[in-house]
Amino acid sequence: MSMNEINIVMKDNYQKIDGKPIVLVGLPGTGLVGLISALHLIDSLEMDYVGYIESRQFPPVVLIHDSELALPLRIYQKGKFLVLISEISVPTEPETAYDLADKLTKWAKDLDPQYTIIMRGHPAQNRISIDKPTCYGLGTTAALNNMVEENECDIMEHGIITGVDALIFWKNSNLKIPTITLATDAYPNLPDPGAAAVLIEKLNVILDIDVDPSKLLENAEDLRLKMRDMMRSTSQQQAQMQNKEIQLPPMYG
Repeated sequence: MSMNEINIVMKDNYQKIDGKPIVLVGLPGTGLVGLISALHLIDSLEMDYVGYIESRQFPPVVLIHDSELALPLRIYQKGKFLVLISEISVPTEPETAYDLADKLTKWAKDLDPQYTIIMRGHPAQNRISIDKPTCYGLGTTAALNNMVEENECDIMEHGIITGVDALIFWKNSNLKIPTITLATDAYPNLPDPGAAAVLIEKLNVILDIDVDPSKLLENAEDLRLKMRDMMRSTSQQQAQMQNKEIQLPPMYG
């Protein structure tokens, strides 16, 4: 591996999928909604750890799960479903973010998926007063937007997406890889299992699966405690990105 190369490594237990897979992306972001949702899917569907992403551009971190070593950026599989997660804040330096998005987009292109779903949180400053978070979505095709609306999610008309999620969505769109970004209202700086539970409800219908979202609510306090350091790191990265961003016109506020 060259100094700055990013590699996706599939393990021996990866099973090549007959037909078109469905790829789900759950990276740390607002409320850690994408990551919490992805981890809940992995646990509930008893998905297998089938791949990982390595690079010298990433922090030198190795995790231990059930006495086994694992890198933070991993891929899980159950049948036709592939889930990508990161258990560390994904580097936001432009070169690393673009390189990672390029690699993930090429990987998705080679898979020829039915579609990709990018799971995210939508920052809501008034989240504490929101009983049931709203779901927002946007697809790269009219058919995908119909799917979003059929599942009672509002179509995003204005806004901004940042980080690797944004680059994956943009590059997938350019390469005609069917992709949906799906988000729910979430606390900007706190892990939000409640927002993830709403996202799981929507995914149950879209993916025709049966994952219990109530467990996220039952274990909400434990999840917040376990993920507070991750949320702190993610919030710091988001603040750094905001400081670097050009001031947008009022229509994007």
